[in-house]
Amino acid sequence: MTNKDRINEACKIIEGWRYKFEIPDAVKVFIAHWAYQHVGVFPVESNLLKDERFMKDSAQLSELLSANMLNGENDTLATILTQFCQSDSKSRDYYPTPEGVSKILSGIMFPDALHTPNSIYEPCVGTAGIIMDNIEKIYMNNLHLDEPLKDLSVVVEDISAISLQSFFIQLMYKLNYLEDVGKKPSAPKSVGIYQIDVLSRERVGKIQYELLNPRYAA
Repeated sequence: MTNKDRINEACKIIEGWRYKFEIPDAVKVFIAHWAYQHVGVFPVESNLLKDERFMKDSAQLSELLSANMLNGENDTLATILTQFCQSDSKSRDYYPTPEGVSKILSGIMFPDALHTPNSIYEPCVGTAGIIMDNIEKIYMNNLHLDEPLKDLSVVVEDISAISLQSFFIQLMYKLNYLEDVGKKPSAPKSVGIYQIDVLSRERVGKIQYELLNPRYAA
């Protein structure tokens, strides 16, 4: 099955929820619970998690979507969110930020990050932005090292919880993909994922993931 075939199959499963669940809410619960299953923080409270069909479909969805990510696809979940979770402009649902805007904001907030190969900062990261591609390039360029990403620090921010949860999931699979392809450890030095208003610098939600390579643990 190709990546496109898996996406089409995933979309069919979600479309099948139309007369049983509110699709945007169901997709968000699916992604948030998937993120929770990875790391065990920010549990989801929803009656959907007690629904046998929803849980069965969710297992199949995660299998399909993870297969694409483990095949190297950078932003699998953006396709799902764009198709099923667009809403009116007053909401905080998923709206992809153009690459140019991200670069401008990054230059304003952390200008040194643009010129430091061992540091990546991206505001308004969405589900992946250009970060996944950048991490892969750094890994491949450092493949002569025992740990290609051992000096890399990553900080990303966004106002949307579902975008950050999607980013977290996709980062985990990207690192697994790189390790499978490069046959060397893919853990960065550190990763910070923060739910924040990048302009006011105010925290707007509870989502926060901080990952530290055990080599640097106190």
